[in-house]
Amino acid sequence: MTAAQLISSFRLTGDKTPDSLADMFAFKSATIDYEQRDLNRKLRTEVVNRLLYDFTLKDIYLIRKLTEEELKCDAATGRHENIYQLCFYLYELAQPEDIFRLYNAKFDASNFDVACTLDREMITIRHTYNDAISYIERELKQNPALLKQYPVILKELNELKKEPDSESQVGYRRFLYGYFYGHERVARINFDLSNEINRNRFRKPWWRFW
Repeated sequence: MTAAQLISSFRLTGDKTPDSLADMFAFKSATIDYEQRDLNRKLRTEVVNRLLYDFTLKDIYLIRKLTEEELKCDAATGRHENIYQLCFYLYELAQPEDIFRLYNAKFDASNFDVACTLDREMITIRHTYNDAISYIERELKQNPALLKQYPVILKELNELKKEPDSESQVGYRRFLYGYFYGHERVARINFDLSNEINRNRFRKPWWRFW
């Protein structure tokens, strides 16, 4: 099955997608020439890259599964090329529950490079600092077990609010778009934290962009 076919199948079935489909890109360990490898990393990378210009909430289950398998790959092999891109997708889709996912990717990654690469700002999932903090406060209050699992998540978010890593949250979102689609291409786009951006427009050659 191709990357495009996998994406289409996941869009049709969402969280009811058969495990056999997810297994096609799941982390699959193998030792080759004395080196730990992931036999499915190539297909997983193709799926990740195929989504770049066209991902929506229909893809949230797929993106979460991809992130889960990519973190397994990182833990076993040290390969983590797709994690930043997948976290960008989760950031853009702005589902508050994914704050925990990105927090895990940032602070619980086995590879120091991953922890350094992922920005703290990304953890807010395109919400204001106050909204992200309020959501986590509610979740920890309603689910005491989460407090044991994430004892310092509120501390991290409050420190980020007090000393942000970027000049503004909107500026950070613009930076991400520039990183993935080209800074010149996004220069004339009006960003805020809530507006939806048509990413398909970035497929055009630069000389036809405007």
